[in-house]
Amino acid sequence: MKKICQYLLLITSIVLLVVLLVIIFLKNKSDNKLDDESYTKVLSWEIYRKTDGYVAPKNNYSKIVLDRYNGLSYKNSNIRELFLTFDVGYESGITKDFLDIVNECGIKVAFFITNSFFEENPSLVEKMIDDGHIVGNHTMNHCDLTKLTEDEIKSELLDLHNKVKEKFDYEMKYFRPPEGLFSEKVLNVTSSIGYRAVVWGLAYDDWDKNNQKGYDYAKHMIFDNVEKGQVILLHANSKDNLHILKEFITTFQN
Repeated sequence: MKKICQYLLLITSIVLLVVLLVIIFLKNKSDNKLDDESYTKVLSWEIYRKTDGYVAPKNNYSKIVLDRYNGLSYKNSNIRELFLTFDVGYESGITKDFLDIVNECGIKVAFFITNSFFEENPSLVEKMIDDGHIVGNHTMNHCDLTKLTEDEIKSELLDLHNKVKEKFDYEMKYFRPPEGLFSEKVLNVTSSIGYRAVVWGLAYDDWDKNNQKGYDYAKHMIFDNVEKGQVILLHANSKDNLHILKEFITTFQN
């Protein structure tokens, strides 16, 4: 009888141990699923403008993830400075004019280029580099990186990176995610190959060269929304931006 009780106790202990292990396994599987969902969650970097009633994002999830990977949108600083960046996905015939103005004003800016711009305008890319500006990576094909595999994300940056490196001996190290779409996965992968994400603190609807809204609109959207420490995104295919650029630079230099 004593042996039977010992046997039953052993069986019960084994059953309880198995049940406990199953519970732990299911919990870990559930936690990993949540982690996977968080890791791949698509984060859209919005435009935060004072004139629209927004304030600079400080604690929202997109900002928390961006900060985790040392991304740039605002620079926390007590001094008065701005960071001017241009996206140049394609050439509309006025990029050199933008270069001439920033050079005349004696400032350095960042130009984020795509492969198509690089292939069609190597002399402009070379001038950006020779003039001491930052050339950033806006990916090979300007596609949504959040929909790609890890290898595809790497290829979108490294294929263009290697082309620029081979032709101009220049190492790009900043990238701008197309359409401001990213995820923790995207930032983790791009960080692993030496890239730092740059989004923006100020931007406006300036990208459509066929839908320019004029000097007054551009001035309102830019001048009335500037805050110190911002990364400012403008598109170098916008004639409105070109018309207002020198006034913008000289006003805020003063």
